[in-house]
Amino acid sequence: MGRGRPLGRHQAAISAMPSPAPIVRIGTITRVREFDGALRSPLRRWTRKEMLLVLLEDGNGAVGVGECWLDGGRAETLAAFIHKELAPQIVGQPAAPREFAPRMLARAFAVGRGDIWHAAVSGADIAMWDLLGQQCGLPLYRLLGGNAGRAPVYGSGGMYGQPPEALAAEAQGALAWAGGYKLKAGGASIGEDRARVAAVRDANPDARLILDFMFAPDYADALRRLRSVGEFDLACIETPTAIDDIEGWASLHRLTGMPLSGPEIGAGLRMHRDYLAAGAVQVLQFDLSLCGGLSRGQDLAGLARAFARPFALHCAGSGILFAASAQFAAACSDVDSIERHLLHDDLFDRLIEAGYGFRDGAVYLPETSGLGLGELWRELGAPIWYRP
Repeated sequence: MGRGRPLGRHQAAISAMPSPAPIVRIGTITRVREFDGALRSPLRRWTRKEMLLVLLEDGNGAVGVGECWLDGGRAETLAAFIHKELAPQIVGQPAAPREFAPRMLARAFAVGRGDIWHAAVSGADIAMWDLLGQQCGLPLYRLLGGNAGRAPVYGSGGMYGQPPEALAAEAQGALAWAGGYKLKAGGASIGEDRARVAAVRDANPDARLILDFMFAPDYADALRRLRSVGEFDLACIETPTAIDDIEGWASLHRLTGMPLSGPEIGAGLRMHRDYLAAGAVQVLQFDLSLCGGLSRGQDLAGLARAFARPFALHCAGSGILFAASAQFAAACSDVDSIERHLLHDDLFDRLIEAGYGFRDGAVYLPETSGLGLGELWRELGAPIWYRP
């Protein structure tokens, strides 16, 4: 990762520890947020969002927490998959994520369930790193080799269903603590999107602004849209066209000069490498709840570094996923930014209570072990536990 191996004093502390207790059970918790349907993205109107958390408990009672990617799906389906497919591979084993995640991800394509397998492994991997950090008595970012305790963050909002002046005000509020602001595009006419961007830029002339097209436009439409906003000095464009049109992405960059970020929801090293090799992204973006957790995130950060590109973390889950993303990013020197979502903000109030702080364009991390969330999981509902 950006700062390499765990620091010497931490390595010595870990080496002096007795062997940790193995994992004795795995559980899942479903979180549900209801929305009034007033706001939408280019792809969906938000009325409901489900989130799935994964719990791993060791023999001493310590519990690590992770979160899986759902993308608007149903948590019960993924939970059943975890209990059937992953639980037998985890219970009785030590918290060793760098051994667990690659071994399990290697099976994803063999079983023909790539996305659901990646999501399940990602949540378990995050929980395993949290548990390992608690067993070692270290904040996760220190266990991963960091020492700064902070990472750059931007505010992510700009949903449709608000007038341009409301977006400008939302951006101003976010920029009081964030290092940038992102708004949705590609889900309305070019003229309407241009007016939305203009309002935000006029109210925030020096701000770092990002547009997120969410893969919605086809190539020709994306090219027209990018050219229509070229005057607004945008930091980058996320997911400008279809995820499988890598050549189209590269062409959009060549023709407009705009930096592109993605693939955001990719799973597998090969896809990310292909984007980088084609010059299709200038910022490699991935999501720890889908790509394979922090373990695969380390590989992707190294891949971005090999192409001399920064990386960014997509994060539209709960505060659990954000905490994992913040801890991961704080251990890296080449991270561009982490997304802090303004709509999908479940448990963010609990992050503040746990010692996470937002100011000066960064998130500041607590010095408590693992993700730093203690026994927050006990307050989130009754887990469904797997026992062999």
